[in-house]
Amino acid sequence: MVLNWLSNVFSPKHVVIIDDDTDFLHMLRKLLEGQKYNVTTAISWKELGPLDVLGDVDLFLLDIFLKTKPNGPQIAMHLRSSGEKAPVCFLSGATCSLEEENKLTHLDENFHFLPKSVSADIIMNKVSELAGKF
Repeated sequence: MVLNWLSNVFSPKHVVIIDDDTDFLHMLRKLLEGQKYNVTTAISWKELGPLDVLGDVDLFLLDIFLKTKPNGPQIAMHLRSSGEKAPVCFLSGATCSLEEENKLTHLDENFHFLPKSVSADIIMNKVSELAGKF
């Protein structure tokens, strides 16, 4: 029991990122790996592959406007309908109105939003808040 707890507390958190902006994807991966997160990346839902192969996921970072279907919100709804409980943070380089942001985050209490234009510190604070850190 104690070993299980210690393993959960000290295991690196697993973050999955789906974004078709490969420069942003690479930068975010380096940033998170530099903070000792386990990171899985994909440019589309199809490229990610089956969820059961991923193991435990602590946070999904999803681009809202992917070039291929499904888009970020559709992926998030699929995750929920398949029983996935990990928080989802939507990312967007496009300007979203507060109304659009609220539509996304009100779909589920564990849906969050972050513009891509924020600083690395803000991204890391949000990831740490949502996924936790060992």
